[in-house]
Amino acid sequence: MDAGGADILCRGLELERKVLDFYIDAQARCSNEFCSNVFSLLAQDKLRLITRLAEVHAAVCQGMSMKNACSLADDDLQDPAGLPADAGLEPKAPPSAGREAELLDLALREQRSCLDFFENELRRVKDPDARSFLGQALKDEQEHLVLLSDMHRRYEQAVELSNAS
Repeated sequence: MDAGGADILCRGLELERKVLDFYIDAQARCSNEFCSNVFSLLAQDKLRLITRLAEVHAAVCQGMSMKNACSLADDDLQDPAGLPADAGLEPKAPPSAGREAELLDLALREQRSCLDFFENELRRVKDPDARSFLGQALKDEQEHLVLLSDMHRRYEQAVELSNAS
């Protein structure tokens, strides 16, 4: 990674911590168990990524090459926890579906900021080891965005059904 590698990792850590805090808060604010569980899974996965970023950042700051730093704990990079495909909403929206839809809208914005950060850095960085590491982080962010987008769509549909009744 170039000389700015530690700075990239530091900025990534700050962004990921901000989103982790949001997920923890959103989990507490959800009255729907399904939604709360999803935010819990996302928070757990963010924590995994933050831990990984912090390990690599610390190693790079101590002078280790990006290649060596990224190989410290490659086993930690795994697919985020998934949800069963049938874990949707009841046909009738719960009373708080509107609040959950708003939380999911905010979560989507936060998640897009993470995605944008890693996409931009991936375009900018030339080092193959840094690109590989950032590419894996980007993949995680894309999976989170897909999950949140699907949930948001489900909640919007549930609110529309509720309003039509």
